[in-house]
Amino acid sequence: MKKISFKAISFAAVLLLGSLAFAGSENPEIQKGIELHNLSHSIEGEESDAMIDESMKTLEPFIKKDTLACAYYGSALTIKAGNYAKKSPIKAFRNLKKGSKLIDEAVKKDSDNIELRILRLENGIDVSRGSPVKRYNVIREDVDYFIAQEKVSLLGDELKAEVYLFCGHYYLDSKDSDNARKYFELAYNSSPDSKFGKDAKEMLEK
Repeated sequence: MKKISFKAISFAAVLLLGSLAFAGSENPEIQKGIELHNLSHSIEGEESDAMIDESMKTLEPFIKKDTLACAYYGSALTIKAGNYAKKSPIKAFRNLKKGSKLIDEAVKKDSDNIELRILRLENGIDVSRGSPVKRYNVIREDVDYFIAQEKVSLLGDELKAEVYLFCGHYYLDSKDSDNARKYFELAYNSSPDSKFGKDAKEMLEK
């Protein structure tokens, strides 16, 4: 059997955390699950793992009828995969595949939901960089959604910076340094004092 290798999977702590333009879910249980998902990025070890477990437990009853619950549950599965990577790579791989599939299903059902698109864009880059599961074809759909379809023009400055930053990362991974630089510059110029603008500046200085 071919060995499944994982790099240290470090999922972006910026996954919509603090993106105040989003109202989240009107369902308090789903919103609780989303908040637990996001907060898990700020801690490490067993506490983070326990928080992801609680997020999944909270979201699971809603995944068949609510796209946000479905996508965040899927993302939580991919984070869980990172925790399994060393001790059980086969289980980690299965979680990555299942989690990614759930995110795709949510986007397919609600393709104009910007929160879902950003979640998939950011999660997809992290999964692709840190595991055998490569999501670049799907990521390209989200890059096209924001850039070719000009959906990014609907966003506030900080969210523009967030989207441009991760478009830059997509092009960087695609070995397209010119477009990577272009979108890092757009990210910085959109919101230079935000976390995303500062991250873009760091990328430009490398």
